[in-house]
Amino acid sequence: MKKLTAYVTGKVQKTGYRAKVVTIVRAFGLTVSVKNLVDVRVKNYS
Repeated sequence: MKKLTAYVTGKVQKTGYRAKVVTIVRAFGLTVSVKNLVDVRVKNYS
């Protein structure tokens, strides 16, 4: 199984970012976790 970890910076709070990522990933039949980091980045990993 392959894994991907992505760190995202920018305006991701209160923009529906998390829901959009989950929708896209599920469309490909994958799983995803999204975590807010203390340095205000967002970590996406599957």
